[in-house]
Amino acid sequence: MIFMAAPASTGHPIDASLIDGSFPFQPPRYRPQQRESIEAGLSTLFDSGNKLYVVDAPVGFGKSPMLLAIARAAWKGWRAKAYYLTPQNILINQFVHDFPEVPMVKGRNNYTCLESGDLDGEGKARETCKCDCGSCQYDTGSACPYLYKIQADEDGEVEVSEPASGTKCSYLAAKEAFLRAPISCTNFAYYFLVNNRIPHRNLIIIDEAHGIAEWAVNYVSVAIRHAEYPDIPVLRSFGEYVDLIGEDVVPAIKDKIRHHPRRELKDKLEINRLKRKVEALDGMCDDYEHSQEEWLFERDAKYKSIKFTPVTGARFLAKLLWSTADKVIVASGTIVPHYFMPEAGLGKCQFDPARGTFSARSTFPAARSPVYYLPIGKMSMDSKGATFPRIIAAMNEIISKRLDRHGLVHTFSFANAEYIRDNIDPRLRPYITMQDREDKDCLAKWLDDEKPGVFVSTAMTEGIDLKDDKARYQVYVKMGFPYMGDKRVARRIALNHWSWYNYQAIEDVEQASGRATRTSTDWAEMFILDASFGGLLTRCRPFFKQWFLDRLRFVKLLPAPLDPTRLDG
Repeated sequence: MIFMAAPASTGHPIDASLIDGSFPFQPPRYRPQQRESIEAGLSTLFDSGNKLYVVDAPVGFGKSPMLLAIARAAWKGWRAKAYYLTPQNILINQFVHDFPEVPMVKGRNNYTCLESGDLDGEGKARETCKCDCGSCQYDTGSACPYLYKIQADEDGEVEVSEPASGTKCSYLAAKEAFLRAPISCTNFAYYFLVNNRIPHRNLIIIDEAHGIAEWAVNYVSVAIRHAEYPDIPVLRSFGEYVDLIGEDVVPAIKDKIRHHPRRELKDKLEINRLKRKVEALDGMCDDYEHSQEEWLFERDAKYKSIKFTPVTGARFLAKLLWSTADKVIVASGTIVPHYFMPEAGLGKCQFDPARGTFSARSTFPAARSPVYYLPIGKMSMDSKGATFPRIIAAMNEIISKRLDRHGLVHTFSFANAEYIRDNIDPRLRPYITMQDREDKDCLAKWLDDEKPGVFVSTAMTEGIDLKDDKARYQVYVKMGFPYMGDKRVARRIALNHWSWYNYQAIEDVEQASGRATRTSTDWAEMFILDASFGGLLTRCRPFFKQWFLDRLRFVKLLPAPLDPTRLDG
């Protein structure tokens, strides 16, 4: 692990005025343990010389204002600039909504290209597109009147030119604001993409950090399609594929880019996709040359493609994240430090667990958010056929007794969701809304409908806020174990990485449990129906968070609907 040189200590005392004056809400209105965590973070990073501060805090703790307070105090007291990173755009949007003074930037495809709305030579409006397919992305001589240059030196000082039109490109304007501010935010994928092209900062804050290693694996994984390189040969080793990619595949794709039409929007999108593919393939070959660690490769006969995936993500995070800052804060409600550190490639960093970890207790009354474990049967591949009809029977009872409130069902796959749709009691179907494969706004539309109902989801255990009446109960149909038929999962199991395998399921169910109870006065119940949970709890109890165990209830019969008038706290 490589860190940049730390800014010299100023000996600035961590006093009340620095902490309180940096809190986003004035006068400060701290939730329990918030102020202590801010003081501990500043002391750990800037007084004690630790490189890393780990925040283990459950839903309702208020991580975002706490982390922003540390960043503000670091800037005021030590002139330390910070990047604030989260995994998803939905989380960035929420952060900026709550703290609009923090500039945000996302990928080019989130901004409308101003040039595309201009009139062409015949007076007709050009096809509107996003900034990832503007002329500047495929034409080196682009004359876009909104284009301008941004230059930032190692100290973060920014100089810009003026666009010909006087109006700045929407994406570049967002990027400029992002670079100018001492504290700015973006998502993991964007930071991975640009980290070697923007100034490094003294501090990186990574919120919802528990899955960062999997994000790195997904980011660097790459596939070659038949359309990009027809008739990919069957080779025996990854090293042979590396030679093929360097000698034949990358040159072929570059040639395709040079000769590809540039007339329509779809052409521009394809050119940009191919450029990203070349970068990804070059990165994979470079990694193999330097690390000599083989990647897994798997052919898809149906789509005539081949996908390359690394077994773990730790070594990529060294380049994508850890080497880009002097100090790092990682925060999550489901982080297990002794597991997370080696998995994320932080095992050898300067870190004192006793001083560098802040573990917060939950202040939510457990009675207001019970997690009922009713083991209907195992939902593993070999048992699902016998178990699912009994799961449906339990769901019929749960839903039918809660028609006055919203509910969320976690299924883990579209196949499971479709089975529920096709087999649920027909009388309940009018209350059911399915997650749509194509419509990303389907959950938002469901939430806008005040009529009580049930949303059947496939992967919504993270990043959504279903406070109060948005969801009063959840049904967890299947444990989120990685699919053993996946080549990477099989390889990790062969390497005896059972902690990783089990932790994926623990993380998923704990994250899911936090979706519907968002404040200490909120209330919601959750039902775990997959009997595989019992074995996981027996094997890995120390990995589970105490706040989750406090809510857990073992039941043999479905309880009556939660009555908020009878709840304490």
